[in-house]
Amino acid sequence: MGFDAGKVRVCRGKPANQSVLVVKFSPTLSGLQEAERLHNFYADKNRGRQGFEELTSNHGNREARVEKDEELLYGYMAVAEDLDKLDPETKKRSLVKSKKDIKAVADAPLKID
Repeated sequence: MGFDAGKVRVCRGKPANQSVLVVKFSPTLSGLQEAERLHNFYADKNRGRQGFEELTSNHGNREARVEKDEELLYGYMAVAEDLDKLDPETKKRSLVKSKKDIKAVADAPLKID
């Protein structure tokens, strides 16, 4: 699974939680499509948001579920509330756009002057 390096930036979460990595995509239709592709890649393997929440909950048996280091990698498309998981600098530099807003811009007619 590869992504165009010019469109993606990776940064860490809060210092207290260095296990969170953020992949930032451009706020365009192609950026949304790339983010959805990554989201679906993990969700199809049951390693999306739901799988991550089950793993990190008090009810999950982490030792039984994790057999190899690579199985520790989870990924999902964030929502605005997830910004609280980021350090202040990353949060300040982040821009959150809804799918609806991005698709509206992509579908808007071109203005020719």
